[in-house]
Amino acid sequence: MVRSGISIIIALFFLASCSGCLNQNKPENAAEEANKPLMSGDTSDLETSGEMLTSTNNDSAIRLEPGGKVKIPFGNQKLDNSPEIRNTVEYHYKRGLVLFQISKYEEGIKEFDTVISMDPKMGKAYINRGTAWMELKNYPEAARDFQKAINLNNSDSLAYINLGLAYLYQGNFTGAIEANTKLINITPTDPKAFFNRGFAYGQIKDFKNAISDFDQAIRINPSYHEAYFNRGLAYFFSGDKTKACSDWELAKQYGSAKATTAIEKECK
Repeated sequence: MVRSGISIIIALFFLASCSGCLNQNKPENAAEEANKPLMSGDTSDLETSGEMLTSTNNDSAIRLEPGGKVKIPFGNQKLDNSPEIRNTVEYHYKRGLVLFQISKYEEGIKEFDTVISMDPKMGKAYINRGTAWMELKNYPEAARDFQKAINLNNSDSLAYINLGLAYLYQGNFTGAIEANTKLINITPTDPKAFFNRGFAYGQIKDFKNAISDFDQAIRINPSYHEAYFNRGLAYFFSGDKTKACSDWELAKQYGSAKATTAIEKECK
């Protein structure tokens, strides 16, 4: 029987919420930061740093190692407010990014509304609006926007990863598995896509497929400590405590504080 001491640790994998869900059923900090949705923009608009599990573009991010929080370097800049500029798609798009950066999500959504009304085929506007909805915890609206971006471009990896996150946040694990499976077909060497799908499998207690996905994430990124930790949880709940402790030792070596706690509680 699982002892209460490990209950906080296993929250990452088995609460009826996604890894990194905002304020409800929060997991451990590392995964919490890892599962922030990413916005879409030109390389001049966005940069990422740190650890994250949500982006699959060439920004070296998506929601887990490697990854990063979104930084939008427009916040300290003034936008040209001349009448001619204010009437352009680019102005409203960049203003939406600025508002997102300073956490004015409702106002940012209005800017992306304007962008979409001016250019209904601008996929990144849907992604950005969906990301703002995610911050407001309106996951159904977010999912609809990410799906609209996919309808415009069915190979948009950023839209798929964020759609998978929106489904995870809603507890729609089947939808998350489907979204990440499509993402894997597009980016088969992205460890974050396998991690997210493995996480979703774990939520429905399909530990065999969860372990398989974490295996693949680790093959692609051998230092992926969240994958080791979660694979250890899958082994633990499958009844293989020896493999669980082995994975937690590896996760600990790569810097997982959660693994250290798990070892202290379950592997002595």
